[in-house]
Amino acid sequence: MSDRYDIVIIGSGVAGASTAYFLKKKYNVDNIVVVEKEKTPYSHASGLNAGIVRQLVETMPIAELAKKSVEFFMNPPQDFCKDNFYLKNGGILTEKDQTDLRISTFLKFTSKLGISYEEIERREVLNKIPFLEEAPFVRAVYGRDDGVLDINNLLSSYLKGVEVRTSAEVKNFKVEEGTIKQLILDGNEIECNVVVMATGAYSEGIARKLGLNHIYLDPRRRHLLISTEIEGLKNNFPYYWSMNPQFYFRYESGGLLFSPCDEITMLPEELKATGESLSWLYERLKIGAPKLTTVQIKRYWAELRTFSFDNNFLIGFDPVIKNLFWVTALQGHGMTCSAAVGEISADLVCGYKPDIDHNPHLPKRP
Repeated sequence: MSDRYDIVIIGSGVAGASTAYFLKKKYNVDNIVVVEKEKTPYSHASGLNAGIVRQLVETMPIAELAKKSVEFFMNPPQDFCKDNFYLKNGGILTEKDQTDLRISTFLKFTSKLGISYEEIERREVLNKIPFLEEAPFVRAVYGRDDGVLDINNLLSSYLKGVEVRTSAEVKNFKVEEGTIKQLILDGNEIECNVVVMATGAYSEGIARKLGLNHIYLDPRRRHLLISTEIEGLKNNFPYYWSMNPQFYFRYESGGLLFSPCDEITMLPEELKATGESLSWLYERLKIGAPKLTTVQIKRYWAELRTFSFDNNFLIGFDPVIKNLFWVTALQGHGMTCSAAVGEISADLVCGYKPDIDHNPHLPKRP
């Protein structure tokens, strides 16, 4: 005999967790289940990323989602999380080449949206992060509302009160007349009205299993590395993001959490961290932050960020399978944009129009 739910969310990462939260909180949808194939929730990209909240982003639609989410992080509902999950220490982005126009482009979006970023002098950067004194940047901007999320607190708060089934991999789907009628799991079947596909890098493979050929995604591997403790390092400085060469770091457990911002297309089944990431980071630091080249790395790992063809997200009902809702391809901005992504997904699933423009993210773009 099959179990029956109004909504089944496949994937317990940030996309699925935030959607579940707003379905329950905003629309009182209680008959929801989140199914997760791993033994523990959010153990893929959502649990492996740096948790940096950066509102200076590549497109206006994503900047809108970032702004709305940061407003939620700074003023969450009273019952959302008993602990502080957002450390608003700010963020600094720099360029070392005056011909690099990326920050100027990003600032056009934040300026239109009223997001707080300001140009700061070199001495102000060094006052906040003294060990950048040899860094060759010529321009810096500071986002005072940026910061770092406590990933575990955030995701566990999104999933609070929601039924989550772990070690529950969906093996197949029963589709009739353009509608998913049943999800086939090991030794169990689930019937539902709506299937929310929050499956990140696995989304394209699942689309093919469903016979869908219009979903094309690009999963890209990125490494993160954590240093040993650094004597005298304080925990209240902003994250730092160099645009050229690309790398970032933030405080973590008495040391620094780095990424060399590497990007290699890779299927999720092939994901494996490589020791080459230490060399990639060293080469970037040698140019962009020479004083940090002597820092010792104690651990490294890799995650996948999933991209669509036009650098916007994939959020909305599928144009072919009527009760299939996609919320995926958040391309490394999932944490930053999670609250807004969850809310507009819940709006659309429940048949309501979101209060910000969602059309750039629809599976069938306008």
